[in-house]
Amino acid sequence: MAEALTVSRALVRDARRAGFAELGMSLRSLWRWAEPDFGDAFNWLIKNSADLPGAEQIWGSRHKKVFKLLVPGELGGKCVVFKHYRGEKVLRYLFAPSKTAREAANYRALARLGLPMAKLLAAGDDRRYFRLESSYLVTEFAEGCLDGRAFMPDGEFRERTQWRREFVLRNMDYIGRMHRVHCFHKAFTPMNLLWKPEEGADGISVCWIDVASCRFLMLPERGFRRCLVYDLARFFKYMELADAEIDDALDRYLAANPGGGLSPAALRGAISAKVSKVS
Repeated sequence: MAEALTVSRALVRDARRAGFAELGMSLRSLWRWAEPDFGDAFNWLIKNSADLPGAEQIWGSRHKKVFKLLVPGELGGKCVVFKHYRGEKVLRYLFAPSKTAREAANYRALARLGLPMAKLLAAGDDRRYFRLESSYLVTEFAEGCLDGRAFMPDGEFRERTQWRREFVLRNMDYIGRMHRVHCFHKAFTPMNLLWKPEEGADGISVCWIDVASCRFLMLPERGFRRCLVYDLARFFKYMELADAEIDDALDRYLAANPGGGLSPAALRGAISAKVSKVS
């Protein structure tokens, strides 16, 4: 088992490196990557990034803005989410990939693991002599989706127990796959886990977004335990599940990641101890 897990981690590490190469990422100068049918739309977004026609700003901070908008019909008419970073700390990214480059590579690597990622459409950086000036990332808007807050206490669908159970179990399987190859999410919260009812069925489908913070860590099992406990504790803190639901969730998690080196009881205890310490 240990040999198989080591091989799997090596494969994902190589896949992530390949993701950077496929993006054509450069630490020295400007670079752009886009899906074949989205290049012109990406150029239009960058050209108009200071004043995007018809855009809805869904997040804003000093260095980051996130917009939802329709690109013009003649450029494909897709509904997209456009992230634009500007004015990041110069030294932090002088010889290191930008947040958008890391997130784009993570989208590709995690999709290779079979996780249900939002569709990546484009990414790129504006650099001059290694200095990062701006960076961009575009994903297709997940139409009809809600985030997992709908299943948190006081959430709109908290009492839809079948949907809530499926939401929890599906995401335990996906985070287990990540942890099996020692990928630390760092932001595994219901807000970053989208879902929607499946048409003509009683189940739901899940879509992951916002994976900029994910890191593939070449750590021994014992060293990675604190990472997996942190991810799980954050999720359970927000969800506030009954004991029986947590037991079912951890059974599903351990089925996906049996190599963590913790028994169900030990994992439950470690998570309970951590819940009060995470935000």
